[in-house]
Amino acid sequence: MSRSCLAGLALLAALIGCDPCSGVLSCAPGPYLAVDGQMVEPEHGGSLPGVRIDVLRSGGIELDQDSLSAVSDEQGLWHIELVPREVGTALVDIIVTPVDSPAYRLRGVPLVTHDHRGDANLNERWVPYLSIYAYGEFFFAGGDTRAVAAKVQFRRAGGVPWSGPGVQNDAWSGITDEGGHVLLFPRSGPNAVIFTDGGSLIGELTVTTADGAGVMTVRNVSLGTSNVYHDRSYLPPILRLPVTAIGRDSLILGP
Repeated sequence: MSRSCLAGLALLAALIGCDPCSGVLSCAPGPYLAVDGQMVEPEHGGSLPGVRIDVLRSGGIELDQDSLSAVSDEQGLWHIELVPREVGTALVDIIVTPVDSPAYRLRGVPLVTHDHRGDANLNERWVPYLSIYAYGEFFFAGGDTRAVAAKVQFRRAGGVPWSGPGVQNDAWSGITDEGGHVLLFPRSGPNAVIFTDGGSLIGELTVTTADGAGVMTVRNVSLGTSNVYHDRSYLPPILRLPVTAIGRDSLILGP
């Protein structure tokens, strides 16, 4: 066999060996970094197409491109593949822009590199908004008599920003029903609250009984936002507290 033929075969073998899709065991394409997800409608979990997803590097390992975008397909699925310059964890912000809802931003999401193509960072099913899905349940100390028609106020002290018709002077208020319950920060209606940043809302919770005789204040309350889909079997967190308590130092409720 001629020397030129041998050189050609060597070049061909080198090219095949470096191709990550060739199936050759010696293939070594370097670290792989991708993120997959699915957008669904919140009522029944059906697919939600047409949602724009932007991934923006905010820290961690270096990437060839600091921003990439995708749009969810007919099944609500989306996929973004990044090119890392090293092995490790990239920190990214993810901006979700639905067709008919305000965009929201998740900050500092960690994405970890993998050794093999196809091993992506997988997300849970996401809905087109952020919310704090939680109920308050308030009763009188020393028994289980519910605080009916009590005023519940949450005054923001820090954390994620909020807006909407339910927010007045950086505070939200609601009234308990006959069971002493109130849905905190509803997504719709005249008392609705809108969140556009993922994270925790921090503030002070005050509950006042209908006759004004009982007052409870809880300081440093931390409530986490979430954009994860839950079906109807999901039971939201409940803040169950006595209204006549002198006060509490802190209360943390995660997403």
